[in-house]
Amino acid sequence: MTPRERVLAVFNRQIPDRVPVWCGASPEFMEKARKHLGVNDDEAV
Repeated sequence: MTPRERVLAVFNRQIPDRVPVWCGASPEFMEKARKHLGVNDDEAV
């Protein structure tokens, strides 16, 4: 399951393959992480 599928499963009251995790990072951190990893969105981080 992708992270998105995991969260959607929980919202639909289904059992995911594991518990969804949210890192709770600040927008500034996520911007730096995206640039460092060379990805375009937060999910890819």
